[in-house]
Amino acid sequence: MDDYFFRNVKRKASLFPLFRDCLLSTRNFVQKKTRMQGQPSRTLLALFFSIAGSLHFIFPEKYMQVMPPWLPAHLTLVWVSGGFEIAGGVGVLLRPLRRMAGFGLILLSLAVLPANVQMLLNEHAAGVALGWQMLLVLRLPLQIMLIYWIWRATQTVKDRQFYE
Repeated sequence: MDDYFFRNVKRKASLFPLFRDCLLSTRNFVQKKTRMQGQPSRTLLALFFSIAGSLHFIFPEKYMQVMPPWLPAHLTLVWVSGGFEIAGGVGVLLRPLRRMAGFGLILLSLAVLPANVQMLLNEHAAGVALGWQMLLVLRLPLQIMLIYWIWRATQTVKDRQFYE
């Protein structure tokens, strides 16, 4: 990100320290790319997706509730997405499969976005607490951070040099 932008944010956002701090921490996150590329990052990513995928089989009814109504075969899609999450989590740990697992997890993260939106719509219609609804709204842009993490953790140095 452009340093000029962040220097101006420091000056102009002085009335909004939380906003300023959030932007500056995002800058640090983007600039310190190496922390997302090592084995600890891949292990954490693998655990995240393996546990999330396992929960699809343990509590399928919870996942079926957030499926958009226009999608068919809710239970089947819950099981398939859970299986892909587990497979992607394992694939992240295996060097020959890492790159392909990364692409798969990125596609899966994009594919489940309608379910995340449906969860927000369901909670809004039910009139749940505004704080919970705001957390669900914040979850949507966090998908971008998750996709970026997957990309950084699963691509080789040669791949990253090609794209950057």
